[in-house]
Order: sequence, then structure tokens, then C-alpha cells
Amino acid sequence: MDQEHTKDWLKENWFKAGILISILIIAYSFYHVLVVKPEREAKREEAAKIEAQLVEEQRKTKAKEDLASCVTTAESNYSSIWFGECKARGLLSQWCIETENLDFQEYLTKLGIPEEEYKKQRGITDDKAFSAILDYFERKEDCSCSLPLAIADRKNESLKDAKDICYKQYPQN
Repeated sequence: MDQEHTKDWLKENWFKAGILISILIIAYSFYHVLVVKPEREAKREEAAKIEAQLVEEQRKTKAKEDLASCVTTAESNYSSIWFGECKARGLLSQWCIETENLDFQEYLTKLGIPEEEYKKQRGITDDKAFSAILDYFERKEDCSCSLPLAIADRKNESLKDAKDICYKQYPQN
């Protein structure tokens, strides 16, 4: 009898059931269009915004690194040119000429001595870890000379021009 009753009810109310189902489908569609889709779009936009910020941050970091590298190269070239001028004029000691391109470890290797022996030879009594390295680089700072003003001005202007090129090539904005 239940089946019979259900069939009768459907015959009498099929139009009402259809309207109810249609209303539910329309309501679901509105919910999807007004709630679900905007949430998805907002999430996509947020992800795109984060991605764009990350790309921009990476671009700025690379630009800073490239600028620093360019300026370092310009300063290194300047130092080499200045050193070359001093060397050509005979204004440098033999030690300065021999150690021109050596870092501390390379210098020790060239001499064939350990760091402790270097400290002993130089009379360094400080037991701090970097005392020998600092001594070495302080000695290297003395490997320069005063050039005639016209030459010095030209070298300084050349350095300024090289740095200006770096700042134009790698703007930091």
C-alpha cells in the first residue's frame, strides 16, 4: 500500500515537486555563483599577488647583488690599476709585489709555513683566531703609494665613472 500511496501522491503533486526541485537547483546555483566562486577567485588572486611579490622580491635581490658585484669589480679594477701605477714607478716593496694577488692562506702556502710560524715571525702574541689574518691584511694596506695629482685624479674619475655605469645598469627602485 505504501507504494500505491506514493504513486498517487506523485500523480497529484508532480508539479509541486518539480517546482521544489527547481527552486533547490536555482538556490544551489546562486550559492555557487555568489559564495563559492568568489571565494575561489579571491584565493587565486591572493596566490597571484603572493607570487608577484615573491618575483619582485627576487628581482630586487638580484638587482642588489648585481649592483654590489659591479661596484666590487669597479673597485677591484681601480685597485689593480693604482697598484700597477705604483709598481711601474718602483714605489712598492718586493713583498707587496710578490703578495699582490695572494690571500692569507695562499701566502702561507707559498712560504710553506703554518699560521703559528707566521705569528712567531711577525711577533704576534695575540691568541685571537684572526690576529694573523688581520696582520696580513694590515700589511697589504701599506702596499700602495701616492701618485702624482693629475694621475690620481684621472684614476679616481675613472672609478667614479665605472660606479656610475653600475648604478645606471642596475637601478635600485
